[in-house]
Amino acid sequence: FPTAGYNVGSCYNTSNGKFTVSVAGKYLVTSQMGLDASTTAMTYFSLGPRVNGTGTVYFGGWGWKSTTNTYAKSTSTVVLDLAVNDYIETYFECSATHTILAGPHYTSVSIHKLS
Repeated sequence: FPTAGYNVGSCYNTSNGKFTVSVAGKYLVTSQMGLDASTTAMTYFSLGPRVNGTGTVYFGGWGWKSTTNTYAKSTSTVVLDLAVNDYIETYFECSATHTILAGPHYTSVSIHKLS
C-alpha cells in the first residue's frame, strides 16, 4: 500500500508496506481486498496480516469467482497481541497473477490499538 489515509504515530511505512509497533498491546487488524478480472485462471484470492515476515498468515476467508467476470471481496479481521518492534505485513495469495483494485472501497488495511 503506497499511501496511508491516516497514520497516527507514523507506524506505517509507505515505502516498505510495514506497520511497526511502537507501543505493545492488542491490535485489531482488518484487511480487505477486491478485484474484478475476466481470466479463468483466477479461481481464488485472499489476504491477511503476517507478523514479522514469517509464520502464520491470518486469512479471514477466500474470495472466489461468482461469475465469469466478477470476484467476491476477501476480508480478514483478527486481534493480535504485539510487542514493540513487531511488524505487520499484508500477505496476498492468488491462484493467478492479476492487478488488485486500489482504493479504500476495494483494497485496504486498518490497524487499531485496542489496549
